[in-house]
Amino acid sequence: MISAEKRRYQKLELRRFAAMTARFAGSPRSQQQSPGDERVRDSISIKGVWRPDMRPKTEGILESSLYVSDLARSIHFYENIFGFRVISDFGQRGCALEAGNRQVLLLFKKGASRAITAPHDGDGELHLAFAIRGEELPKWEAWLAEKGIEVEEKTEWKLGGQSLYFRDPDRHLIEVATPGVWSIY
Repeated sequence: MISAEKRRYQKLELRRFAAMTARFAGSPRSQQQSPGDERVRDSISIKGVWRPDMRPKTEGILESSLYVSDLARSIHFYENIFGFRVISDFGQRGCALEAGNRQVLLLFKKGASRAITAPHDGDGELHLAFAIRGEELPKWEAWLAEKGIEVEEKTEWKLGGQSLYFRDPDRHLIEVATPGVWSIY
């Protein structure tokens, strides 16, 4: 636990650091790009105080959650349609499905996670998109038709990607998307 006195000290030091960097950034010298300027600006730090250039990194989204009314029905849907497999069972509360390389889809019974240490819940028609290769799109169209799942929308994006939208049993909007949907995908 950090003491109140230490927190006050850190806040004071952070304000001093912000003032110092603001003065540096606004000075006419900061507009000139000499080799030493970047080293000076990048080396400004105060021990124990977080700086924007020290932000920790993430490696992507690991888990996404959907909240469902009938857990068994939803598990069957995602196993049958996507081939996902249950990797952890939370009993009546829900389960975790392997949804790709280092990706987990969590299915929770609506209302069942409100009484845990870190409560959460969701309602409404949520949206998830799954990445597919471009050559898989016609196979997905045929697969969904074979399973009796209506494609609600097919979209061609300006970057060349395509998406199919359909609903799961709880009316969550599910998308399968080819590369070219986003500038990063």
